[in-house]
Amino acid sequence: RLKINCIFPDSLLSAKTKDKPIQLQSRWLHGGTAKSLKASVSVVISNAETTFNQYKNYRFQSPLKVTNSNEMNVFDGHLNESGVVDFSSVPTVSKNVAGMVKATYITKVFEPGGDFSIDRSHTLFSPFSTYVGLQLPDHANVSTMLQTNKNHTFKIVTVDEKGNSVKGKQLQLRIYKLKWQWWYEHDENDVENFVTKNATDIVKDSIIVPSSANSSFTMNIKDQSWGRYLITITDLEGGHQTGATVYFDMPYWNRSNRINNENATMLNFSTDKTSYKKGEKIKLTIPSTAKGKALISIENGTAVLQSEWISTQSGETNYAITATDKMTPTIYIHVSYLQPHLNTVNDLPIRMYGVIPVEVVDEDTYLFPIIDAPSTIRPEENTTLRIKEKSGKKMTYTVALVDDGLLDLTHFKTPQPWTTFFAKQALGVKTWDMYDDVIGAYSGKLDAMISIGGDGEFADEYTNKANRFVPVVKYLGPFTLEKGHTATHKISIPNYVGSVRVMVVAQHEGSYGNVEKDITVKKPLMLLATLPRVFSPTEEIEMPVNIFAMENYIKDVQVTVEANELVSFENNKQSIHFSSTGDEMLNFKMKVKNKTGIAKIKLKAICGKETATQEIEVDIRVPNPVIATTKDFIIEPNATFSQRIDYTGIEGTNGAVIELSTIPAIGLDAHLDYLIQYPHGCIEQTTSSVFPQLYVSNLSDINDTLQQQMTLNIKKAVRRIQLFQTIDGGFSYWPGESNASEFGSNYAGHFLLEAEKKGYVIPTAMKNNWIKYQKEKAKKWTGQSQTFYEYHGQETNQFLQAYRLYTLALNATPELGAMNQLREEKNLMPAA
Repeated sequence: RLKINCIFPDSLLSAKTKDKPIQLQSRWLHGGTAKSLKASVSVVISNAETTFNQYKNYRFQSPLKVTNSNEMNVFDGHLNESGVVDFSSVPTVSKNVAGMVKATYITKVFEPGGDFSIDRSHTLFSPFSTYVGLQLPDHANVSTMLQTNKNHTFKIVTVDEKGNSVKGKQLQLRIYKLKWQWWYEHDENDVENFVTKNATDIVKDSIIVPSSANSSFTMNIKDQSWGRYLITITDLEGGHQTGATVYFDMPYWNRSNRINNENATMLNFSTDKTSYKKGEKIKLTIPSTAKGKALISIENGTAVLQSEWISTQSGETNYAITATDKMTPTIYIHVSYLQPHLNTVNDLPIRMYGVIPVEVVDEDTYLFPIIDAPSTIRPEENTTLRIKEKSGKKMTYTVALVDDGLLDLTHFKTPQPWTTFFAKQALGVKTWDMYDDVIGAYSGKLDAMISIGGDGEFADEYTNKANRFVPVVKYLGPFTLEKGHTATHKISIPNYVGSVRVMVVAQHEGSYGNVEKDITVKKPLMLLATLPRVFSPTEEIEMPVNIFAMENYIKDVQVTVEANELVSFENNKQSIHFSSTGDEMLNFKMKVKNKTGIAKIKLKAICGKETATQEIEVDIRVPNPVIATTKDFIIEPNATFSQRIDYTGIEGTNGAVIELSTIPAIGLDAHLDYLIQYPHGCIEQTTSSVFPQLYVSNLSDINDTLQQQMTLNIKKAVRRIQLFQTIDGGFSYWPGESNASEFGSNYAGHFLLEAEKKGYVIPTAMKNNWIKYQKEKAKKWTGQSQTFYEYHGQETNQFLQAYRLYTLALNATPELGAMNQLREEKNLMPAA
């Protein structure tokens, strides 16, 4: 019922912002000031990605450190008269973290009556004043494979928390050789697991003292030392660490048969931008030599849009294409580059290959709906919404009006269909070539190199009988708005005070849009009562009631309360005086009767012509378990029976059942709820839950509601058992398994036969396949266990065969030869 906002002094918190506090603001949803309310704030620290726009190709995250944090309290106190309070912005964070962290502030603001509202806010926090970044050699950033016997330069940069370069001081460089012993390699990416378990050798440990923000080091790994290497760089003064894992190996043509995972050589080309509008030129720059050929292919999620062979120039080749609407939302530009077969200018392979995604935006696919509505409305009145499209386009739309308090619980955002339908698409075209078959042309397999596409959309109960919380949720539409028109909708607001959000989502022929508007719902005089979720009989409760005066003319207010017969009030009328606008609180003492049911309470506040009302329903329930007392009596022939029944427990929760039987009573009525269950679980549980329901009506008078429920359960069970049937006709223990369970097949089949006798329809194919399975199993039985899992000794095996033969006889399709074979078994168990 309260709106909560945490306002951070900067988009990034750090030690430098310690003198700039976080401001906590709160107000009632209807706009009233949350003056002097109690508030508490805690923070949870978790991992966040450390990146800087100026150094996109650098890594600023430690592969060895993980952020773990418990919830820490950072503020306990009260808001001021304006509903605002400041508190320290610097959480306590260990230096043993991977990089920047995400700080989640969990804020609670408590009403005078004890109820509270909760909110979560997120921001980045920088535990370090400087960060170390590592850039791998260009080709290593793509495949993380570097060639042995060559010098490879790794670049280092030091920056401050904003990404501005600063001179580094002492940096510790460590290089580990990672071993691949399979018996303790739990996860190839779990580098921390390797290091802490001594699965490494340190091959280099040195100190770098940079003369500027930028520095570098070189690695040259010999053929015999090929493998994975972990590189870490630690700022010895600031404490931040970065690192990466790289793989060194010989060129694939030198590896003989040691490794079969051959990669094509990556061609690194680029576009002048990553996103283009329809009609713009997409400009490619391709590193190349003279007299080469490049195949440029433009593809999307479903097709090859266009392709062209071009001749390459010395140094680099430029190429441009025009972005069209068919390229939205994503295209993939493939370049296959071929050098002359007898090229001796460089030592690169004859063929190189590259692919990059490009975003294409068609502005014609945007719709801009507009909501024209008052910013403040009164409850229990009609309000008018006017909907139109900004440029007069035709659209089909829906309107939703929802309580802001509900939306705040999950920080619900208005649906954005354009973002969903025009999210980055995965590449849907397979590409291959036959250059591997060219004699003397070293090349590799494409499918080992390409990682295609990816969806960018994800980048960034208990039910009481009382209708306690009546939400404001209205959904209208869909409506079609013709071009250039404005639509009008009248919406009635119930007895609610707070804030609602109007959300419009629109589409038309592949164009999408959305808009939202917050509307305050309030009156000059309002009230809000606070009660627990449930009552217990005989409880005594104080009900706090907040009275809000939103206009200066609200002075003397009289508040009355009424309730049904389950609740009584010590005093059902009180008065309060306002000297200025704001809110005050009254307490009404109430007592719950020694009964159960639904308490209905109605409050009313009056000041002159202004009134405010609130109705609340609360369940009254007994917290103790149900107790059943049973007495047995015998009635002799021709005798009359008379017995006084003294009920125990609270009025409204007790009752009696009389059971008459010519055999000793089994107390069936007390067990019906447990017995009549919905079928679920394995084949045994499914069958056991419904098998007795075939016969309950033979033992006791069942009312129509229970009989319908049992009939539905049995029909559901028949359909569910179909899910267990295997290809050979038996029934598996769990749905979807390929092997049949011998006992499960007997048990479920037995139920199906009995259900059919009771008039239930059994699918013919299911039954015939089961009979075929039973007959084949019966004929093949040898007295020895058929499967490992069914083996529990010779007697169990005899029982399974006897039960199988019994079901076949019950179906009037006996297997006489198998019956005689079983009868001749020595030491036959009595049941069999």
